[in-house]
Amino acid sequence: MKLPIHPTWLFLSMTLAVCAPAVPCELTDFQSLAEESPHGVTLASAERVDDAGGYCLLEGVIANADDGESRIRFRFRFPDAAAWNGRFLMGGNGGSAGRFQRDHLSLLALELGYATGQTDTGHVQSSSEDWVVKELADGTVVPNHVAIEDFGHRSVHLTTVVGKQFAEGYYARAPDHSYFRGCSTGGRQGLMAMQRYPGDFDGIIAGAPVFSPARMIVAGLWTTQQVARLIAEDQPLAGEQLDLLQDAVLDACDAIDGVEDQIIDDPRQCRVDPGILQCSESESPPQCLTDSQVEFVRTIYDGPVTTSGERIYPGLLHGGEYGRGMGVGGWARFTAGECATQEE
Repeated sequence: MKLPIHPTWLFLSMTLAVCAPAVPCELTDFQSLAEESPHGVTLASAERVDDAGGYCLLEGVIANADDGESRIRFRFRFPDAAAWNGRFLMGGNGGSAGRFQRDHLSLLALELGYATGQTDTGHVQSSSEDWVVKELADGTVVPNHVAIEDFGHRSVHLTTVVGKQFAEGYYARAPDHSYFRGCSTGGRQGLMAMQRYPGDFDGIIAGAPVFSPARMIVAGLWTTQQVARLIAEDQPLAGEQLDLLQDAVLDACDAIDGVEDQIIDDPRQCRVDPGILQCSESESPPQCLTDSQVEFVRTIYDGPVTTSGERIYPGLLHGGEYGRGMGVGGWARFTAGECATQEE
């Protein structure tokens, strides 16, 4: 049964809608916070945006308290107070950064009620790594230590500190919890935050972290060497063989976590000897693996080591061996030997 609306309640609701104060989103609303910040904050713009439920978009620059030479650009999005879940989420970067990245993820978090932060990590990348060095007045080229340190760890930390301060000023209460989410370079940023600034976040998602870059590059070259040897023997793994290997891994490890869902919850618990797929006298590829291919797979799982047995970098984990059937990714990108002709 539909209840009648009393005229008094209708009048009050209309009055409240008309008289409700506008959500503050002017530079003047944040100016005192910027002036009080010890990190050298300069505001650039503040804009009310009606998308994603409505939010305040604030951008500016952090100079840092150590030498004041940084140019760490930040971008904050503050949802309306009624939609805010009381949490602050800092987004990570990718590659060499140099700009605000992964806007779509920040907007998704915004729709879930998070106040969000982003940074360009302290430099604007206009060409290949030109920010890593700088030229002095006498023409000498030297490392740009300020930009390197900002990229390495300082930018995410300061953007987070300033972001939480501005969120507290905007909502008149501090965030209940603060989180970081990043992948690749963002994953490395998450690991750096854990080690250098453990008080910044209550939780960190550090996906595919690029850690120990020098060792990672050596491991990549080593993997290329293993693939080259296999190709030299005219035995590159075909997509069907990769799928065969993937199926064997899933059969052995899918249920370890108690759920058979084609997902290996923790690949570190999975151990599969590719020898179970070795061709018998009556078999031939791609229905099985040759002796050389079995040894190759074992080597890739083990990862590179020095002549003295020191581990250089972890080997590839079980669970990502699939061929082309699942789209981008998998071992097909570096084992089939068809980079120049691979179909899209």
